[in-house]
Formats: sequence, structure tokens, C-alpha cells
Amino acid sequence: MSTAALAERRNVKHQSMRLVVVQLQEDGLVEKTSDGSDRRTQVVMLTAQGRATLRADRRARSEWIAQTLRDHATAEERRTLEAALAVLDKIGALAAASKP
Repeated sequence: MSTAALAERRNVKHQSMRLVVVQLQEDGLVEKTSDGSDRRTQVVMLTAQGRATLRADRRARSEWIAQTLRDHATAEERRTLEAALAVLDKIGALAAASKP
């Protein structure tokens, strides 16, 4: 995705996203390559290190949420969340199926 597309997706200014991309690049988490269809455009892609960092961050976040729910939510609250997640999964599948 281009820096402009990332900025639009995150609803931030292009300049702000450019600074984030530069920092991620310096950290070795992303790299920029030429777009195959338009060589003037650069596409931001995760590096192997970036993918590993993203997986680790998601895993840590999931573990924190699970532990917090175990420690602070009642059994009824956990069942309600499970039902809500099923509905969200259904909506997500419908949204994915309707994309061109």
C-alpha cells in the first residue's frame, strides 16, 4: 500500500504517515518498493522482521485480553462476549464476500 493509501486508511495526514513509515523503515519493519504498475509510486511492505513483530504484538495483546477477561469478567459476561464475537465474525464474512 502507498503511504497516501495508508494515511487515508488510518484517517491521518499524509505527512504524519510519511514520518511513521520513515521510522518503521529505520527500525527495519517495513521497506518501500516501486509499484509494478506505476514506477513513480512506492509501496510500503512489511519486512520479515515486521511480520514477526506484528505477530508477536498481536499474540501479546490477545493473551492480555484473555487474561484480563479470566480475571475480571463473570462467566455470563464471557458468554455474552462469545455471542457478540460470533455476530462480528458473521458480519466480517459478509463484508469480505461483498468486496470486489
